[in-house]
Amino acid sequence: MRRSFVQELTSELGGYSPLLKIGIVGLGAIGRGICRELSLDEQHMRVVAVTSRDRRKADGFLESLKRPPPW
Repeated sequence: MRRSFVQELTSELGGYSPLLKIGIVGLGAIGRGICRELSLDEQHMRVVAVTSRDRRKADGFLESLKRPPPW
């Protein structure tokens, strides 16, 4: 089974898992994928801000997340 982004980063930190605050610039395919993955993690990382060229599309996507970050 493939390890998640969160598991990879926690492993690189030697098991230490502080709450990391992440900002995402752009909600294209990569930005959305990272946001989805991080919205599932409740202990290690939190998306605290995002920006996108199209606010309406971004709002629609962010509402679908478990823990949507502020705009």
